[in-house]
Amino acid sequence: SLFPATSKGSGTFEQLQSQADSDDSHTLLFILIGGIVAVAAAVIGLIAFFGNRFKLADGTVVRLPKQTDIQPELTAPFSGLPATYAAMKLLSMPTPTGKLMGAYLMQLQRTGFINMVEVPKRNKTIKEDAIIISSTKQPDDSLERTLYNILAQAAEDGTLTNSSIKEQASEINEKLEAWAEDVKTAGEHELLVNGVAAKNAKGKASFTVNGWKHGIKLHGFKSYLSTLHKPDNDYTTPREYWDDYLAYSTLFGVGEKIMDSLQKSDPAYFDEFSGYYGCNYYTMMHLMHINDHLTTSSSPNTDGPGGSASSSGGGGFSGGGGSGTR
Repeated sequence: SLFPATSKGSGTFEQLQSQADSDDSHTLLFILIGGIVAVAAAVIGLIAFFGNRFKLADGTVVRLPKQTDIQPELTAPFSGLPATYAAMKLLSMPTPTGKLMGAYLMQLQRTGFINMVEVPKRNKTIKEDAIIISSTKQPDDSLERTLYNILAQAAEDGTLTNSSIKEQASEINEKLEAWAEDVKTAGEHELLVNGVAAKNAKGKASFTVNGWKHGIKLHGFKSYLSTLHKPDNDYTTPREYWDDYLAYSTLFGVGEKIMDSLQKSDPAYFDEFSGYYGCNYYTMMHLMHINDHLTTSSSPNTDGPGGSASSSGGGGFSGGGGSGTR
């Protein structure tokens, strides 16, 4: 009774030893996997915890509410793309330069400075996406003009094809990154002037207490646009906001999704609205695809989607009049 009973088993000593070694290795494997899972869960938890924390200009620490607690917003809380882009940076929201470029391309298309179309590929029967640069006028807005000049310098005989963008991707992207920084600087200046942001102790722009409320509303506006295409939503789409929706949804990366929703909400006006961009119903839908192809190709070391094999009805686009989101 002084000693516990010895474990018993059948087989040779070598067989029992091999089985014991195998059991130990399985135990170690389970421990290792459990450790990895625990570390991963801790990292995700820390990211979630600190990712929603922001320090305001006065040093106050705030947390972003849960997405389910953020009310959808019908309009953008900031005026224009630069201020919105700068606010997205302050909120650590995804801000790819290509999406910013795409939003500005829609504005340039509407005002007739560019024309996004499909053109025949060199020595081929298929077509590819392209930007036709206007040779008669340039934008008055300095940020639009800078982007316009980047495109014009890369174009050949006033035409910048998707394949040409891919070939010059590194050079174009370098210029686009500098341009995006200018957009951010202009946006930050606007936020500071309007009291939405202020310089913190390190001299960097941060939200003020009042500005933070606008930041939450920006999440609500993005949520509104992101769910606009869902069949079970009960949101309205006032006509006077459509231009803004097109520009901002492109910036948020959901531009293609809302086009069908806008058409279904007001089919009669959609035809008129498409005309502002030099399109009809079918070509307006295709315009968003062209925009996405061109902006994706501007990123170096990325195989952006190629041009479509055939034109999607009605020939090319011609820019219409009017003004877009500034």
